[in-house]
Amino acid sequence: MRRGPGWIREHRYLLLSLAVAVLTGAYAYTYLAELDQRIEVVLLGSDVPEYTRLDASMLRSARLPVAAVHREALRSENQAVGRYLLRNAVAGEQLLASQLSDDEGRRTLRGRVGRTERAIFIPLSTGRALGGAVKPKDRVDVIFVPNEQKVGLYSAKVLLQNVEVLDVRGERGAALAEGRREADQAFAGVLVAVSPGDAEKIAFCLEHGSLYLALAGFEAAYPQTSGANAQTIFAIPSGLVAPPGAGGK
Repeated sequence: MRRGPGWIREHRYLLLSLAVAVLTGAYAYTYLAELDQRIEVVLLGSDVPEYTRLDASMLRSARLPVAAVHREALRSENQAVGRYLLRNAVAGEQLLASQLSDDEGRRTLRGRVGRTERAIFIPLSTGRALGGAVKPKDRVDVIFVPNEQKVGLYSAKVLLQNVEVLDVRGERGAALAEGRREADQAFAGVLVAVSPGDAEKIAFCLEHGSLYLALAGFEAAYPQTSGANAQTIFAIPSGLVAPPGAGGK
């Protein structure tokens, strides 16, 4: 049966409703199909503290909707097993590539500083830093010699003991590899890990005198010291000690 323009005009609202229904159904189908698209990602199966070496028992895989997957999420457990987690994480978190390291985070300085420590740079000449023989992981004592004009004292005192050297740095800021300290990578000082209070002491001493490093052995003891000046070294009565540079005829 042929339907002319009159029939179409008469039933236009019905036809319009049918068209809307078809379009709505197609949109809903497409939307639901997209929601059903899932990607397999790696999740933590339990809470894991930072710098933990991951093994398969700590991981699980899950298929998540595309919209819920982070762009850095790992897709296979093999990408995580044997690597180190660089921050605290909780069960159910997606594992991200930027959260993992192959070497316990030691490629980054921040990963080498403990929770209660701070890293601080001590600028030194080679003559004040074991002749330049100091290297990362050494344990050193830091000796302070104050500038008399600034603090009213002239003596030497062990400021800190058993301090870990994080890195040896060149004048351009790059880490110096042992045995490769060429002229274009001149020795500039060391990075050390200390408590916040000790970092304050180092900063003060750098502004008011000179610092030296003394290497501690593997079985080093750490006795208390009383400091050294002309009076203690030569047993001179305090009233007879002349200040440096005040030598008369």
